[in-house]
Amino acid sequence: MQLRWWGHTVFAVGTVAVAAATVLLLAVLRPETDTVTMVLAAAVVILAGGLAHEIAARRASQTWQTERLARLRQGYEELVDLFLHHHSESAQGGPVSAPVPAPPPVPAPTHAAPGRAGPGPVPSPLPAPAGSSGRAGSEDAEMSAMVRDALAEQRVEVHLQPIVSLSQRKHRFYEALSRIRLPDGRLLLPEHYLAAAEYARLLPAIDVLLLNRIAQLVRETDRRQHTIGFFANVSPVTLLDASFTTQFLRGLDHQMLHGKLMFEIDQHDLVAGVPAVTAVLDDLKRQGYRFSMGQVEQVPVDPVPLIAREIHFIKLDATFLTDPGSRSQVTALQTHLNGRPIELIAEKIETEHQLACAIGMGIAYGQGFLIGEPRPSRRMP
Repeated sequence: MQLRWWGHTVFAVGTVAVAAATVLLLAVLRPETDTVTMVLAAAVVILAGGLAHEIAARRASQTWQTERLARLRQGYEELVDLFLHHHSESAQGGPVSAPVPAPPPVPAPTHAAPGRAGPGPVPSPLPAPAGSSGRAGSEDAEMSAMVRDALAEQRVEVHLQPIVSLSQRKHRFYEALSRIRLPDGRLLLPEHYLAAAEYARLLPAIDVLLLNRIAQLVRETDRRQHTIGFFANVSPVTLLDASFTTQFLRGLDHQMLHGKLMFEIDQHDLVAGVPAVTAVLDDLKRQGYRFSMGQVEQVPVDPVPLIAREIHFIKLDATFLTDPGSRSQVTALQTHLNGRPIELIAEKIETEHQLACAIGMGIAYGQGFLIGEPRPSRRMP
């Protein structure tokens, strides 16, 4: 464990006592010793005690960090095994999705799809697979190999989707999204490869790459004096992975990222309250990071637990705003949030009607294809 307050107190009192004893011994055994010598002797003892205290504190801290990292690694392994067991049960007892087909040679469209902004032709992504994400067998192995090759060949890209203030239509944030560029130039979307990446335990590598790219973008925007923030959806598996701890938590200037990087955590993962995940989130909170709650399936009623978790943003699907039943729940949530440090973001806005509902309800921020498509981070304005 780290040294408690009483440990520091004992060190301080003990050092002062030893210094006083030293002066007393000099006065008794060597009465001819002058005052300056006695003061210098006491100072040497105090400095030696301070050095011993620093060494003990550092060793205690290192021991505590080692034990904590071991607990996190154990929690990570247990969580991954739980996920794999769940996937295995889904494959045996539940509906199994069709394997992801090889991408057909579809030419890039010359115009953006209706209701989706974006100039010029864009690479045609693969169609989303039907059914659940639980897949096993040769398809999983093939997709895992594709992800592994993409990481090795640096074909994992970070795309940015703008989040705007609906009152002023100004870009306030970007959500960072991972994409895999296939050798033929087309994009592989997350719904195709995330399950396989998780199965092969490659998800932490993708998330750490995304977070490192965000750190580069923060430096770039700081140089250009742009006040912009970034959202990153990070899996619980990543939070508990040793590479996340070593490459991100210990490898960056976090002071630069505070207020600029929001970790987005799915509602299910927050509600689940896995102790090891909660410990990592608490660690990030102590470092000054803020959080956003995404993938909301049920509109929260009480915001107090979210405030305690440093949740500063809640992302709500635009369909919540157009459905009469859930619309009333959103209105009640807004009432509870009045005067509290949590803002709502309407996401997946794809129609003018959804946008009008978000503005009419006073939602602070909006995100979706109608507002702006994800674009490669190198094209960030």
